[in-house]
Amino acid sequence: MGARRLPGAKELAAHLKKMTMQEVADRYGVTQQAVSAAAHRWGIIESTPVREDPLRTKWIPPEWVVRTEHNHDKLYEALRWAVRIEKGLPLPPFKVKRVDTLKDTLDREKVAVAYSRDRGFVLIPRQRGEKYVTAREP
Repeated sequence: MGARRLPGAKELAAHLKKMTMQEVADRYGVTQQAVSAAAHRWGIIESTPVREDPLRTKWIPPEWVVRTEHNHDKLYEALRWAVRIEKGLPLPPFKVKRVDTLKDTLDREKVAVAYSRDRGFVLIPRQRGEKYVTAREP
């Protein structure tokens, strides 16, 4: 049996408009993960949408459509950990300390975390009513 191959980016994008990733995977004899990786690599899918979770949106505004290459940014990781802390979910002590340090820095410097699809996560001066994050473009 020969190697299985996915279609090119254009055809894959067309399939994903009318089929699930698993259906595309089954059709081409590959895993769902292979379809997902190809879709991300070719820019067909850039990020998982943020669910409308009040605690999550407090720390990660729904306006942020985070590019795959920014998923492991240190600021973004700390914001995701802050959500876990507020939900009362377990987190290793070093992660709790990193979130506390970030909050202290943001308060001391009077800055907020902002996101730009081109530049990634950056700190910008706070405006009235902003706390730790802002949906404003930096």
